[in-house]
Amino acid sequence: GNGVLVVLTLLAVAGAALFLWRALTHDTGSTDTTDPTSVTVTPGPTTAARAKNNAPKTTVGPSASAVSDAARRYVAFLSSGDYRSAYAMLSPGFRGAQSQAAFEAFWRSASPVSATGAPAVRGLSATVPLQMGGRANAYTLTFARGSDGGLYVDGPRPQ
Repeated sequence: GNGVLVVLTLLAVAGAALFLWRALTHDTGSTDTTDPTSVTVTPGPTTAARAKNNAPKTTVGPSASAVSDAARRYVAFLSSGDYRSAYAMLSPGFRGAQSQAAFEAFWRSASPVSATGAPAVRGLSATVPLQMGGRANAYTLTFARGSDGGLYVDGPRPQ
C-alpha cells in the first residue's frame, strides 16, 4: 500500500531530478572548431541551453611570456639578417600590406638592428628597446593570434 506509493513517488522525483540535471548539463554535441575569437550565432536555443550560455565567456589570450618570446624571436631574425624568417612571422594582413621585397629593403636600410633590453609586454603588444641604424628606438610590436594559435606580428605596418 503506502510503501509502494512512497517508493513510486521517490522514483518519480529521482527521475525528474535526473532529467533536469541531464537537460542542464547535457553537451549539445557541438564540434565547432572555429577560431576562439570568432562568434557563431545559432537561432532558437532551448531554455536550458540559454541558461547555460548566459555565463560570461572568457577567452584566454597568450601569456606575457609567449608575447615576449615572439618579440625576441622576431628581433633575433632581424638582427641576424634572416628577413625571410622575420617576414614569415608577419600576419596575413601585414603581408598583404607589404611585399617581402619591400620588407627586406626596409630592414636592410635600418641595419644593424639589435635589442638593447627586454620587451615590455602589454596584452598583445611588446615594446622592444632597439638600436636601429645606430639610433635608439622604442619599437612597439603588435601581435595577432593566427587560426593555428600562433602569434604573428601585425604591426607596425608601413604607412
